[in-house]
Amino acid sequence: MKYIQRQLIAIACAWVMTTCATLGAGEAPQNTSYRIPRVIVNAGDQGPAPIVNCPTSPTTPRFRLFPNVAEAVSSADTLVNSGFRLRVGLLTPRSGAVEFDCNSNGIPDECEIEACPLGDHNCNDCNKNGIPDECDIANCPPGDSTCVDKNGNGIPDDCECACLDFVLLIDNTGSMSGAINNVKEGAASVLNAAIASSSADLRVGLITFKDTIDVRHALTTDLAAVTLSISNLTATAGAGFPEASDEALREMLSDTICPSTGDFDVPFRLECLKRAILITDALPAGCDDRFDEGIDDVSAMLRAIETAAAQIEISAVFVPTQTSGPFDAQIEAIMQDYASLTGGTYARVEGDGGRTGAVLRGILLDCPCSHGDVNDDKLIDFDDIEPFVVVLLDPISSTALQRCAADVNDDNSLDGRDISGFQTCVLGLGCP
Repeated sequence: MKYIQRQLIAIACAWVMTTCATLGAGEAPQNTSYRIPRVIVNAGDQGPAPIVNCPTSPTTPRFRLFPNVAEAVSSADTLVNSGFRLRVGLLTPRSGAVEFDCNSNGIPDECEIEACPLGDHNCNDCNKNGIPDECDIANCPPGDSTCVDKNGNGIPDDCECACLDFVLLIDNTGSMSGAINNVKEGAASVLNAAIASSSADLRVGLITFKDTIDVRHALTTDLAAVTLSISNLTATAGAGFPEASDEALREMLSDTICPSTGDFDVPFRLECLKRAILITDALPAGCDDRFDEGIDDVSAMLRAIETAAAQIEISAVFVPTQTSGPFDAQIEAIMQDYASLTGGTYARVEGDGGRTGAVLRGILLDCPCSHGDVNDDKLIDFDDIEPFVVVLLDPISSTALQRCAADVNDDNSLDGRDISGFQTCVLGLGCP
């Protein structure tokens, strides 16, 4: 106990001395913490984005760029936190548009990323900073952990999480046509994000639902087959408004009681990160095409509890279509509970399904961390003290996973306020 206290006192002293040493004579500390900037993936309220003319999508803005660092950081602080790291691009207008071509191949970076073939790390943008990974790695500034590639696999180290089992559960009724088309257009880039975050140790499943359940793929490594199935999805029919989203989750976990085709019969790997992304515009309904309060909402929560017990995250993506309008508040509450009960992410996209693919990419690129486990050995013990000190004193040179683990109080800053929480973690008294 006294040893830990002495170590943590030394941490605090070293942190304060380092901060003071960076100030000139007579200057007072104004912001002594290292801010971990993040950018929203949730659509809406992002302001106008410059348009880049791509051959395949001539008027579709994909990224927001900022004219200077101050505005970018200010904007990032006011937007909803989604786990994205932020890199600022300086505007260089050309022919009325903002275009970047980092590898001088005549194709704007934005277009190259959007059309990147499945599994091509050169043009993928795993950390979502608007720069193809190939250029990111080649031009990585010294000490910038977000773009270094120490193992030479073509993926910035900051993007690599752990092996991943990922299931996409998508409502394919007629009102979901916009969201489905958006996912279809970005299917390769969505799966590229999953490949990058899993260091290519990835299995993917695909389930669609109306009032019935259709297992298109149990967990598989055949990403080309999954991509083809996504590209062939169509949004059709659907009788009443509620749909069997809760039963789609039940099928993923065990076996649905609704009429179904296919069988989700491949178990999740215990040692891997397990994620499910559920996309719908409707209330849950079991199999009877009607939402009964006190029954179907309870069923949805039971599915979330069972999913959490299996250590699977549910990220819930709500598409507020014209059909959903009168029920938006109820749907959002249930979708938010799916996410909060399982440790996943909730996102509301545009009513026409715009940016659904971008939201999926953001969720898949968000590496989780265990607060206190700074050396990532799956234990929180004395061995984490030294790396915690290193991250606190030099966060810029640390990886995103290390910064996340050291941000014990989860306030998106690395500073002295994390020390007491870290002490609690190391003593085995529970992490905040």
